[in-house]
Amino acid sequence: MKSDTIIVLIAAVLASALPARAAVILDVANYGVDSGACGPLSAAPCRSISQAITNASAGDTILVGPGRYGDLDGNGTLGGTGEESVTIGMVDVNKAVTILSTMGASATVIDATGFNDAIYTNTPGVVIGKANQGFTIPGVTSFGIYVDVAATGASIAGNFVTAAPSSGGVPIYLDAPTALARDNRVRGDQVGLFWGGSGAVVERNACSGAEFGLSGETDGATVQKNVLVDNTHGGGFSSLSTAPALVTRNLVVGNHRTGLGVSDSTTPPGLTVVFAGNNFYGNGDYATVGQNCGVIADNDDVVNPLILNADSNYWGDAAPGQNPADAVGGVCNTGVGVQNVTAANPAAAPFMILLKALR
Repeated sequence: MKSDTIIVLIAAVLASALPARAAVILDVANYGVDSGACGPLSAAPCRSISQAITNASAGDTILVGPGRYGDLDGNGTLGGTGEESVTIGMVDVNKAVTILSTMGASATVIDATGFNDAIYTNTPGVVIGKANQGFTIPGVTSFGIYVDVAATGASIAGNFVTAAPSSGGVPIYLDAPTALARDNRVRGDQVGLFWGGSGAVVERNACSGAEFGLSGETDGATVQKNVLVDNTHGGGFSSLSTAPALVTRNLVVGNHRTGLGVSDSTTPPGLTVVFAGNNFYGNGDYATVGQNCGVIADNDDVVNPLILNADSNYWGDAAPGQNPADAVGGVCNTGVGVQNVTAANPAAAPFMILLKALR
């Protein structure tokens, strides 16, 4: 019995002394062939992203070459040679891996036409794309990239995702805490980019063509350096439930209705939200036809209304030939609550983020 115990202890010590498995790079290419061994540099590349995920371990990186992935024959079903293998999403990222394109979104297309979710993850730490290493996902009818609630710290970056017209499709949906959406281009239907998890960071995204370019629950979110333009109901609208957000250095211009808005529908008493250092101009009306409206605070609570501080933003210039100015102070308030809004520096010079911040 003692000798057996000693052997077990020696085996345990030796196992603990073994080096951790090194992260592996797996390749996916249009000329690849799916198998249980494809992907690693010492083997042939996989044809599908799904097969590479199956062959990968947590911490690995999957590099996807240029070309088309997804429903390759366009018949609306998956399972053909080289196609993705749908579970919840067309590409189900169920391991903490990093998935990058080698030549960027313009050269790397995931065709999910007619499928609910192009990419789905409920795994913490997943990375899908980086600047200049993302994916194009066209014409989604449900969700382009869906980050479910358990995928804490997931990062979605460098992607170009569009929703099919009149589909209700949402290009990027972040429901996990501390998730990151950065350097994405989205053209939505109802919403371009939604966040629901606390502590989200939404930055350097360009959102257009939706009812609302951005929408979410702010819960300590950082929303900065985004470009919101040509959205039919407004650049963005958020309902607040706990901690105030940082909303700064966004370019909100040329939306058909309000630039940005906040609602107190779920706001705790006396919550203060700060919109500072943003560009608001050329946006449409909210309640008064012909009145440009940069920001709206939509209050229902008479006793403990939402407090919006919209200080030190740029509101445009009313002079002929200049950018059309939003309403006085840029703020159009509705509802029965009392709004505490200031615009101490309405003549602040506009900053330019369209080129620099989105690189």
